[in-house]
Amino acid sequence: KTDIYSLGLILCEMLADLSTHHERYQLFNSLRQNRELPAKFKTKFYRESELILRMTAHSPEERPTTEEIMAEIDRLMQAHIAA
Repeated sequence: KTDIYSLGLILCEMLADLSTHHERYQLFNSLRQNRELPAKFKTKFYRESELILRMTAHSPEERPTTEEIMAEIDRLMQAHIAA
């Protein structure tokens, strides 16, 4: 479950439009300490934001399994294809 946290950070970084290391630091710091993502990010990536927050839960027991993540990513991909 520790790797799930890291994977959540990677997913967040892949989706975010970050120009500088400072922006990356602010994003990750806010996610770690406050369990928050920027409003603009949440608006653009609403369902992805929910997944990222679950993946980066403080308690490993609250994080999704790899199977749950794959199922959610499949749903997200289908929704983007259908749109």
